[in-house]
Amino acid sequence: MGTSASSNEDAAIGRAYAAYQSGNFQLVLSVFEVTSPNDRKLPIWGLLAGAALCRLGQFSLADPHLQSALKADPDAVDALTWLALIHAGNEDPQVPLSYANRAIKLDPQNATCQSVLGQVYLRQFRPEIAAEPLLTARKLEPKIALHWHNLGQCYLALQKNDDALKHFRTAVELAKEDPQNYLALASALSMFGFVGDAISCLLDAVKHCPQNAQLHSALANYFTLVRNDGEAEVQHKLAVQIDRRMVTAYGAWLVNQGRFEESNKIFERAIDEENDVAFSYYNQMLSRKLNGTSADLAFFGDMREQLDVELNPKGQMYLHYACGRAAEQLKHFEEAAIHYEKSNRLAFGIHKQFVKVSENRFLLEVEEQIETYQLLRESGDPPGNLSEAPIFIVGMIRSGTTLLDQILSSHSMVASSGELRFWIEETKKVSMRIRDGSPHHLVDLAEDYLSYAKMLARASSRFTDKMPLNYSGIGVIHLALPKAKFIHIRRHPIDTCLSIWTTYFGQGPAFGYSKDRIVQAYGAYLRAMEFWRETIPAQNLLEVSYEEIIRNPKPQIRRMIDFLGLEWEDSCLSHDQNSSAINTPSRWQARQPIYSSSIERWRNFEPWLGEFAELIK
Repeated sequence: MGTSASSNEDAAIGRAYAAYQSGNFQLVLSVFEVTSPNDRKLPIWGLLAGAALCRLGQFSLADPHLQSALKADPDAVDALTWLALIHAGNEDPQVPLSYANRAIKLDPQNATCQSVLGQVYLRQFRPEIAAEPLLTARKLEPKIALHWHNLGQCYLALQKNDDALKHFRTAVELAKEDPQNYLALASALSMFGFVGDAISCLLDAVKHCPQNAQLHSALANYFTLVRNDGEAEVQHKLAVQIDRRMVTAYGAWLVNQGRFEESNKIFERAIDEENDVAFSYYNQMLSRKLNGTSADLAFFGDMREQLDVELNPKGQMYLHYACGRAAEQLKHFEEAAIHYEKSNRLAFGIHKQFVKVSENRFLLEVEEQIETYQLLRESGDPPGNLSEAPIFIVGMIRSGTTLLDQILSSHSMVASSGELRFWIEETKKVSMRIRDGSPHHLVDLAEDYLSYAKMLARASSRFTDKMPLNYSGIGVIHLALPKAKFIHIRRHPIDTCLSIWTTYFGQGPAFGYSKDRIVQAYGAYLRAMEFWRETIPAQNLLEVSYEEIIRNPKPQIRRMIDFLGLEWEDSCLSHDQNSSAINTPSRWQARQPIYSSSIERWRNFEPWLGEFAELIK
């Protein structure tokens, strides 16, 4: 690792170094623990112990060891690179950059130094700057899979999809025993709509790494996307068999399946075993309603106590979301508002801290889609695919699209294909192609989409696609599928925005976890629907009110069924009996009978609305 020590320590250092090289990081720490206190002060021990702890994911424990090594040797390049990675998510972006740039200054031809600088920029959501050092690392060491992997992530962030796939595939070929390369390739394939290819990728991965629980868990997720729930459960159980800690991922899958009793047992046991406690409480609150009983209050008290336990930011975030939901259900609205504020601040720091959003970004994206539609109409291209199968459910997220999906797919002629990202990705590509004069192939796009969606919908003659954000690209989709139906669901603006604010979406949309950004995005959504309302033929676009569906469901549901040209079925009034898996934040609510407590929910939080108060008018 580049630091000398006297000969009487060579044997112990040699054992620790050999253990590190073989991947036995726990043994490194064991050797370190039996080393004399004086010998531990040597820079090589600080570096070995710090690097081993990093490899075990114990970054807070690694930091002092690496700082000690760096203090003893300010030119310790390995210590600098590890410290850059440890602090990559620091609120002050200059902290990790200073470590990485010092390392490069000391050894500019060191591919690891270049790679770490690129990774820091990626963590800061600055892929356009990350590309240069990552390309330098690949040039210096073209046979190292990690460099291809990192560049794949960079190209993914830059929306250079073909380049991303090429780099992930090369990383897999260079390191067939590394599960992370398969996971990255499968994730990209799924994101671009190639879920079947993602499954094939991971089936190949488990041949090379059969005892990797993460691969089996990911494979379960992709089988779920193609509605193969039986195989999904097999893979989840294999993951748990290999690594008991994966049981919480299985529990989360059970929540999506509506198997709440089974999932709660899993999470209760996980909490007792202190296995991913914050995530377990979060998932319990996704499928539990507190009514103020003594058992409920004891449960909430136990959950609150976990806030005093040292947790990483993601654990704190999960716990505050869970406590927010619990406090709201118990009508402790001020406490709920505080928890939601903290959970959003943490989620923003994890996912959006370095995402630059200009003031007009969301409006400009909508205007681009409107202009693309107008250019396509003027091009005189032939009509797209005339299939009547697709039913697009659109609206701002958290406006009731999942409820609508459950209602419509309760009809015997309709199946849910879930939320498909297909048109989110493809409408952006069409916008770029039409501006640079490239062919846009709307008919081919429609064929690809129908093949993919019908595979998910199985034998049903009609299918829903409930990706809410398709509202932006309604025009392009209409030209590609001129007989497709669109149902736009509207909800009170503050209830919608508050629901976005109180919901965790993972990486989610660019406007997540910021009230100001949510309001901006909501304004852009209103602009989009104002245009499509005047442009898309009435036989293709129906608008419904969430509140009216809740207050008087039967005539509103009948109106939708008539619009779709279907025969009435009473099953549409019993959407809570629909057994389809739900992979959205509404997984619990959408399985309940229609209830009215979500109407004017915002009034409970009126003193803490902040920027949302602008929407009252």
